[in-house]
Amino acid sequence: MKMLESGLDVAPAGMGLRLGAHFGDEAGKRISPFTFEARPKGTSGPYTLLLTIYSPEGASNGEQEATTVWIDIKPLHPPTAKTP
Repeated sequence: MKMLESGLDVAPAGMGLRLGAHFGDEAGKRISPFTFEARPKGTSGPYTLLLTIYSPEGASNGEQEATTVWIDIKPLHPPTAKTP
């Protein structure tokens, strides 16, 4: 993810799907895909990109193992007026 951070300013909060109560012990857990608003590094003004990160469930056991993720970056239409 360092490569993403070097080229993008990413919004401090994003979104992910949340599992419902019928998932038992997993209820409340957020799962892929995760989406964040972003903009090119060093630019000001609204976020103009939508960053989506897809990660296979169970890919990491919390010990910082290497995982495979898929990343998609698309224009955000219309751009938001949010600024950090």
